[in-house]
Amino acid sequence: MFLLEPAQWRWALAALIVNHLILTAVGLWPRSHGLGPNWVRLPAAAAAGHIAITIDDGPDPVVTPQVLDLLDQYSVRATFFCIGNEAQRYPSCAAKSSGAAMR
Repeated sequence: MFLLEPAQWRWALAALIVNHLILTAVGLWPRSHGLGPNWVRLPAAAAAGHIAITIDDGPDPVVTPQVLDLLDQYSVRATFFCIGNEAQRYPSCAAKSSGAAMR
């Protein structure tokens, strides 16, 4: 078999690295359509003057209160996606972000 020969491993590894570099470049290149379409405008069905804000990877005892204060200052609603371990570690932050989403 081709890949079972140690002499071929470096070529297989090089091909894998090149493949990943190409995928990364295509995915991160601005306005690239290689991995699907980019939205530059909201669909017509979206409510005029509205956007969706999502806050991910929390709650964090330092950042979450600051974000909540900023959202409250401008009367903005947002959706918070919490990491289970972080929500268990900081239950009061999770509860505050949950309450903010209900306003």
